[in-house]
Amino acid sequence: MAAPKKTPLVAGASLVLLVVLGAVAYAVGLSPFEKRGEISADRVCGSLGDGEAAAAALPDALPEKSEYRFSGQDGRRSDESRDQFASHCFVSADGKTLLSVTAEMVTSPSPDSWSERVIKDESVPGENGGPTLDFTAGDKALATGRLAAVYVPCVTEGRLPGGPRHLSVVAHAVDAPDSSEKAARQSLVDLVLMTARHAHERATCDLPSRLPDTSPTL
Repeated sequence: MAAPKKTPLVAGASLVLLVVLGAVAYAVGLSPFEKRGEISADRVCGSLGDGEAAAAALPDALPEKSEYRFSGQDGRRSDESRDQFASHCFVSADGKTLLSVTAEMVTSPSPDSWSERVIKDESVPGENGGPTLDFTAGDKALATGRLAAVYVPCVTEGRLPGGPRHLSVVAHAVDAPDSSEKAARQSLVDLVLMTARHAHERATCDLPSRLPDTSPTL
């Protein structure tokens, strides 16, 4: 005797059950509906400068994770006779660094030599950040979908032994963002410029930063 066919009522009930289960999974953030963790101004690193602006920019520079952790150092150069300044911010999830934003005082090679070093030091094999675009900020600035960097004038010739100083400020998406290449690049540019403005003040630079008041659109 042939087995009875599943009635439309039973099939409909199964479909409803699947929809309900999917809705529940989405509501509680179960895979594959994991919710993005909150990024609020009071949690981001102080070294990024403007907390509200940083919180708004960060999502496009990060992969989607249920929780983000921030760790950093908001440096200050209180003694103008010293040539040491550094700040950093690391964003991580699941025990892995996703994004780094760093600023450090460096001796002043040519802008082109600086950019070559940044690209060499910060690139990761297999990254696909798209073409490198230059933009106007500091003495040189560049960006891809995985990296943004700006070379900022800081200390005048003769103020410190060894020549003038610049700030090298770099935002690096260590893990690929989930946003588009264009959105990720813009986010990294926003982050590197707000960090550079803050670092220029904290490092007590005496040279004009040559940083724009607002980020260019790339």
